[in-house]
Amino acid sequence: MIKKILLAITVILLPLICCFLIYIQISKIKKTEYDFKLNSGKIEKIGITTRIHKGNYKSPTTESEVFYIKLYGNDTLYSYFNHDKKYNKLEKNIRINDDVKIFNEGFDEKQNTVDIVQLENNNRIVIDKSEFDKKQYIILSLSIIFLFLYFYLPYKFIYLKRNLKRNRV
Repeated sequence: MIKKILLAITVILLPLICCFLIYIQISKIKKTEYDFKLNSGKIEKIGITTRIHKGNYKSPTTESEVFYIKLYGNDTLYSYFNHDKKYNKLEKNIRINDDVKIFNEGFDEKQNTVDIVQLENNNRIVIDKSEFDKKQYIILSLSIIFLFLYFYLPYKFIYLKRNLKRNRV
């Protein structure tokens, strides 16, 4: 009896977690840049640094090279990650002492930098929120595919096999 209850909880819990992840991704995509935290000021430093994301006991610590911006009077490093690691466009469009607006998700204690959602330099968008949205769409797509397979595979291999055996007899 206890095994059946645990099995039912596991079967229900995983799709609920997946649906919650889907909800979070959709809510992040629906946000405009003004729904994120805004920091503005003059640029003190720019360059390439290592972003360290501390894992927990289940996931490892990861390091990646990112483009960073530091503002005057603000100790926070704002970072932007690109898989191709091509930051030439940013280095050309941003200079020290430029006035910028940085839209970000806020400080994460597991990370040494704050991720940039959108960056505006003199009312020109340098890093667009659509790049942030692309990452969210990828996670959303993977969650939907996982949820679909979670229900489809047991249906295909258990339910349809039973029906095939019944029809043969």
